[in-house]
Amino acid sequence: LIEFCTTGDRITTVSHSPFI
Repeated sequence: LIEFCTTGDRITTVSHSPFI
């Protein structure tokens, strides 16, 4: 999930969406 999302926060990625 973190690999697909580069927002900055891995926790936010899993909490919201893996492709956000």
